[in-house]
Amino acid sequence: TTSSADGNVSLNEVATTASYKMYVAQWGYQTISEDNIDPIDLVGRTIRLTRRYMDDFVTDEGWEATNVGASPGFWVRETPIGTSFSSVPVNPGADAEGDFGTEAYITGNGGGGAGNDDVDGGTVILTSPMFQDLGLSDLKVSYQYWFANDGGDPPLNDNLVIKVSNGRETVVARIYEANGDASWTTDSFLI
Repeated sequence: TTSSADGNVSLNEVATTASYKMYVAQWGYQTISEDNIDPIDLVGRTIRLTRRYMDDFVTDEGWEATNVGASPGFWVRETPIGTSFSSVPVNPGADAEGDFGTEAYITGNGGGGAGNDDVDGGTVILTSPMFQDLGLSDLKVSYQYWFANDGGDPPLNDNLVIKVSNGRETVVARIYEANGDASWTTDSFLI
């Protein structure tokens, strides 16, 4: 559920004989995850989040997906459906390990053959919500990605580009080209 403007949450018709997994998330704050929550323990409880940017996609924090002539392979926030090409994984069959929840932003998610729902004929762009200045001298961006570029007609020249913009200028931080087997990979860079 989503909180009211003052941060209060009201849950109706919740079975009190069960336990739940709880995520508390807001853009600009570190997500909290708790297991085995008894709803009665939440009555009157205040949860404070730490200022920090974190998004494991357990909630919709407002990322914007843009399609520039591609068909198919659009960005979606869903639980991944794995595919393979010549018995090699091309699309992940699960969210990245250590990530909260089961959802990830992925291009296409139709399952079936690896080429059934891949990005073709254009570009797809995923843009985060705006970052506010946290007053830190060093800002580190850390993320996990999965990128594959296999099969299809040569040349296999697709890539994954990570850019950072301050609203006036845009800088390319990383360019990935598929080399070897696709898998969830962790990377980071300083701004």
